Formats: sequence, structure tokens, C-alpha cells
Amino acid sequence: MMLRFAVSVVCSMHLHSAIAHGEHKHHHDRPHHDRDDKSDGTSRRLENIFENNQNRKFTVGGVSYKSREDFFQSGGRCLTPRRTSEEEDEANNDFKAWKEAKETRKEGGIYADRVGGRRLVGCGDNDCVDWNKQVITVPVQFHVIHDGETGRQYTYESNRTYIERSIKALNFGFQGIDNTEFTPFPNRSYSRYNATEADSKIRFCLAGTTATNNSTWYYAGPLSADFTAMKEASHVGDAETLNVWATQLGGYWGHATLPPNDSARDGVAILNELMPGGPQTIYSEGDTLTHEVGHWLGLKHTHDDGCTGVGDYMIPKANEATSGWDCPVGKDDCSGDGGRNPIHNFMSFYQDNCVDQFTPGQNIRMQSSWEMYRHRSFYSEAFTLAADGFSCVYNPLPTSIPTTSKPTMKPTTSKPTMKPKRPR
Repeated sequence: MMLRFAVSVVCSMHLHSAIAHGEHKHHHDRPHHDRDDKSDGTSRRLENIFENNQNRKFTVGGVSYKSREDFFQSGGRCLTPRRTSEEEDEANNDFKAWKEAKETRKEGGIYADRVGGRRLVGCGDNDCVDWNKQVITVPVQFHVIHDGETGRQYTYESNRTYIERSIKALNFGFQGIDNTEFTPFPNRSYSRYNATEADSKIRFCLAGTTATNNSTWYYAGPLSADFTAMKEASHVGDAETLNVWATQLGGYWGHATLPPNDSARDGVAILNELMPGGPQTIYSEGDTLTHEVGHWLGLKHTHDDGCTGVGDYMIPKANEATSGWDCPVGKDDCSGDGGRNPIHNFMSFYQDNCVDQFTPGQNIRMQSSWEMYRHRSFYSEAFTLAADGFSCVYNPLPTSIPTTSKPTMKPTTSKPTMKPKRPR
């Protein structure tokens, strides 16, 4: 078992009235100012689960850290890279152009305008989404890597519930409703957004799975050549398809690629033990996957850049100077912002039964990322989410629109299908 020492790694990222202002304003209820400081023995015990062991050895994905703080300082919870300052400026400029075009064409019509001499490639003639009327379903290809019998329990063939519950957790989160499979933390720092405000209008369905027995890939970390080789060998689809890899991830919890990215390396990876029902207890409700998919759709952490960062993408922003553990009800380490720390936000680092929603401002950012960077081949338009909360309903598109073949719901170790060609 390896012993990892601390290395400082930093990890990063209704409609019309919101778009007009850039970010969504806090609801009149001002959720981040609502107080609920009630505490009982149960909440105190939950908050102290890791606190009592913070100086003890902490093992994640087969890698031992000196302590929980050592794991935190290593960037272990999320190794998604941050954008460069140039990339950040470009993403912000794209977003501004997107919302201006959206406001100009409120009915959700076309806007193939050029920005800075280049076209917003995700929006062609008549294919922009009207988020007031439409719900997008993203097909998911789920890849489970194992080392012989080690980790094999997470494969679809061995126990399909790990993957199915992961997709259901994504849909609970992106719809902004409680995951009914788990009990939420007993107290809150602020009230929830209502179901309409919290709904991103983005859903996910299980389009296919693979299972691969490869010990090298199973333990590979996100920055390694073996990790890259794993993704390139098993990736399916294009920028509209969400590829998920579940491995030991080299002792980390999660990693994602930020948009725009339509390479064979695109997608998210999670520690398999964090899938719903896994052994990491209060971090095994599936919310690490939700967090990483937030990055895949362009979001930053609530604590990125501290009290001056994007926070929860609202007006006024709720920021946090630093992230933390557990569920610190009442935490407020930034003054003059939109309220208490966004500890119930999926883009924070708090335990799974503490986080439960994206904000309306974050939803708008993810919708813009989908349109500008990911909605290209129309492949996703062939899918809707089934009533079971994880299956795909496949409706073939007209032959004039290029698609891949109908996905299979059966686990496979065969070579993935070819990526769909883009329309010329």
C-alpha cells in the first residue's frame, strides 16, 4: 500500500429574466439567509464521524494518506484541472454572447452569430434548446475497470444496482429533488430552492456499459499515461455522450474534463467505492459523480478563488473562503456576500447527505455549456429517460441526422462502437 504525502494541487468550475442579468438572482426567500441552527445528538455525531479521526491514517482507493488533512491537501477529493486565465476569459465571453443571443431570441430560435470571429459551434440552424419547453437527456456510457475479482462487484454483470443507482442519483441531483434512497442530514444552513428553480432540465440515461479486467488501469491516477490510455481505448461517442469510468483512481475521488472537449479523453472518472451503496458511508450516495458531471458541464467549485470567486453563481453570490468536510451547518467564512457558505451545493466538498442541489445560476451555466460546446451531433436527441429513472428510451432520429447505432443495455467487453460523424 502506498503512502502519499501532501502535495498542493488545486482543482477547479425562469430563464429569460435570469439571462438578462448574467447570473440568476437569489429567490425572494433568499435561501442562503434562512437560518436553521437546530441541532441534536444525531447531527453532532454525524458531523464528528471524521473529526475524531482527522489525525489518523486515511486510506482511499488503496492509497494511504497520513491523515484526512493530508488527503485534502493533496487535492484528493477532486483532481479536475482549472482553466487557464485565457481559457477562463474565453469561457466567460462565450457565456455573455450566449445569454445575449438567448435574450434576443427568447423563443429559443437560432443564433449562429459569430463571437470574436468564431462561431458558437454548439448552435447550428434551429438546433438551440428552448429550456422553457425542452428537457435534454444525455446518454451515458459507464465503464467499470477491475483487477480480477477486485472491483468486479461494481460491474453491471455482477451487480447492476451500483450503476443504475448512480444514474438515478444523477437525475435526482440535476432535477433538484431529494434522493429518496437516502436520509438527508437533519439540519440545514439555508432553505432549498423549489423544484422549478432547481431543475436544470438535463437528464441522464444509461446507454451502455463495459467491464474491463486491467490491473494497470484499475489503479491508475488521473495524471498518468495509463489513465489516458484507458480512456482512449474505451471511450464511446462524441461530446454529447457522457463517458464515466469507475476505478480506484490512484487514491483520488474524482476527475473530469471541462468543456469544450470532444476528444477520446472526454468524460469523468470516479472512485468506485463512492458509488451508491459503496463502503465510503456518508460519501457513498453517488454525489461525487454529480459533482464531476457539474465540471463536465462547465461549473467551478464553490470555493474556487475563495471569497472573490464565482461561489454559487447567484446574485449576490454565496462564497466560501475554503472548503471542508462533514456538514458544518451555519458556516460563514466570507463577509458581505450572499449569505452562509453554500454547503448544500453539489460543487462543494461536503458529505453526500449534506449536498442536494445546484443553484438556478449554476443551471443556466450548465445549459449554456451544453448548447455551446456539447450539442453538436444531435445524437442525444434520440434519447429520453425512462420511468425507472435510469434507462434510455431510444427513438431513432430521421436518417438525415447522423447517429450511432442503437446502444446496448448489456455489459460488454467488446471494442466500443465508432464515434458518430459530425454533420458537414
